[in-house]
Amino acid sequence: MVNYRPIEHRFRRDATDSDRLRSFSPLDAMSADPVKVSTTTMFPTIPRDHTNKDFRVLLRVEAPPMADLKGHVPIDVVAVLDVSGSMGDPAMASSDFEKNKPPSRLDVLKDAMKFIIRKLEDGDRLSIVAFNDRPVKEYSTGLLDISGNGRRIAEKKVDWLEGRGGTALMPALEEAIRVLDCRPGDSRNRVGFILLLTDGDDTSGFRWSRDVINGAVGKYPVHTFGLGAAHSSEALLYIAQESRGTYSFVDDENMDKIAGALAVCLGGLKTVAAVDTRVSVRVAELSGARIERIDSGGYESRVACGGASGEVVVGVLYAGEVKSFIIHLHLPAASVSSLECGYCDAATVCDHHGHHCHRRHEQRLLDVGYSYRRAPDAAAISIVGRGVFVQRPEEV
Repeated sequence: MVNYRPIEHRFRRDATDSDRLRSFSPLDAMSADPVKVSTTTMFPTIPRDHTNKDFRVLLRVEAPPMADLKGHVPIDVVAVLDVSGSMGDPAMASSDFEKNKPPSRLDVLKDAMKFIIRKLEDGDRLSIVAFNDRPVKEYSTGLLDISGNGRRIAEKKVDWLEGRGGTALMPALEEAIRVLDCRPGDSRNRVGFILLLTDGDDTSGFRWSRDVINGAVGKYPVHTFGLGAAHSSEALLYIAQESRGTYSFVDDENMDKIAGALAVCLGGLKTVAAVDTRVSVRVAELSGARIERIDSGGYESRVACGGASGEVVVGVLYAGEVKSFIIHLHLPAASVSSLECGYCDAATVCDHHGHHCHRRHEQRLLDVGYSYRRAPDAAAISIVGRGVFVQRPEEV
């Protein structure tokens, strides 16, 4: 059995909130752009004299579909490969082998890595960090340009892998991060990922916790793969969650399916639609509203200026991906000067009879904008959207 466990970062609402959230104020000014941002308010209408201490606004960031992507964004991949002694154990694959001796887990990993090396495209780069109870330098490489001799060099390094020693995950992860951090010049802006494949529990005595993992692997997505039943599922899951990666595992009877699991992961990594994606929100003047917090599901977010502004750093978006966040506002009773008439568009209460205005007055709560790049070396695209409104009638 092969199990793929993508780590979801959308805000999970209870049934009551889901029923209350209605489509009210999409930022349709942004709809023509490949990356789209929209909002949905908790309620479309709040009486003018009411205060809501936790008024929620759903913020959606949507990447364009695969069909709309133009070209391939080159990626940097660091493969962190377990070469501990247990990798020499039989793979226990479900299929029958003609040979008397079944392949080892390391043999299966080698075949899977060669498959991945062949699937990388010109312009992509690959680094191998082999590890047991320490990073094994003789089996490791720096970033190799796949379009040059890098493909051949990487395949030779994979052929040389041998299993021995224990298992220490943290030093290997730190080495992988160092490889990406030390990229020279503009290449540091390239999209970087880490693939971690291991079959065993950490034998170094290191005590894993979410705080430790977050501080160590927060920079780059780490996609973790557990091989067989003995791997530390808790550590791999934590690493994937805190780095915004994915966790997958392949059980002992299906070890030969690891190439398929890696192919699914790599296929996603090769569909980068946007990088350096950021969404900014600003409280509208005269609204009296205040941003209390932003639920960003592990993504970096901040509230500044006493709740007057906020930001969510989304980073990389893949084709067809949707990210959802919740903005929590303190919304006081509305003053007349904070309302806009849907008919006369004036910042005051119009004469409904004189203007024949049949629309309720609206209050502008937020102004939302965002920026992103289509590739790391491309110019930033900035979009300023329309405001987020809620209707504030005298009575409901």
